[in-house]
Amino acid sequence: MRFYPFVFTGNAPRKGNRAPLNQINCSEERDEETGYGYFGARYMDHELMTMWLSVDPMAGKYPSISPYAYCAWNPVKLVDPDGRKIWIYNYDGKGTNLRFEPGKTRPMGTKAAQEQIRSLNRMAQTDAGWKLIYRMDKLKDNFYISNKSTGTPQTSATTACSDGAMLKMNGNNDIRSIAHELFHAFQINQGQGGTTYYNEVEAYVFSEIVCNQYFSKPNAKGDFRCETAFLSRHPQTAEGKEYQDAMSKLAIGFNNKLFNRAVDLFQSQSGANATGIYDVAPYKKCNGNENPLLPSFYPSKKK
Repeated sequence: MRFYPFVFTGNAPRKGNRAPLNQINCSEERDEETGYGYFGARYMDHELMTMWLSVDPMAGKYPSISPYAYCAWNPVKLVDPDGRKIWIYNYDGKGTNLRFEPGKTRPMGTKAAQEQIRSLNRMAQTDAGWKLIYRMDKLKDNFYISNKSTGTPQTSATTACSDGAMLKMNGNNDIRSIAHELFHAFQINQGQGGTTYYNEVEAYVFSEIVCNQYFSKPNAKGDFRCETAFLSRHPQTAEGKEYQDAMSKLAIGFNNKLFNRAVDLFQSQSGANATGIYDVAPYKKCNGNENPLLPSFYPSKKK
């Protein structure tokens, strides 16, 4: 008998007339949406290879080991535990918070909670999205994703709370909005919280990276919508064209000069500020804490 320490999805024996669903020889089942196996950190395609489908965010610490390896190819002796600090706030409408664990089957909650979980799971299928979720899981803070109102129609917001940050999605539970606000929560944890042009450009670019990575997958679900923050309100002007060019290039790779120029032009050009909602926001915080958080979320360059 051959032993597969990772997973095996061969034909399992039937019990009566019932065929086993998603059966594998470990404690985890396949994710119903993607068809891949999910082990709490990364996805695995069982049919192709016993390797993960995305790079370990901490791969730089272990250059001699494949970034797609689990537990240094020694799953019999080693484990890779992860913290879980992202919560679906009031998921059942009765005051209960649900700890988010990517790929796991969830108890039925409110419609908003199900949308939030679905978007988080889709986000976790991307390199950038998973890097953020992985890092936030390791932090001491808690991050609550709620459907609370912000008081402004169609607008989401993230604010600091006593033990972390509260995301007020206000009905905007799509993958783009979740990624945007979750990045704001990360900024709060890193001492860079608050509404500034600097923070908004970072969060909008991050959510664009996540959406580009997710919707490029053949099994992607949901509708891709154009981000208004990437469009200039004055596209025929020189500054309008410059803004759009900078934002589109930042979605591909980080460039400090382009980033600073996008921040310079955000208030006057960004379609996200069409209603003037960001007019009173400062350029950036003046506490000396702001450094770009975005560069580490781009795909690693192949040598």
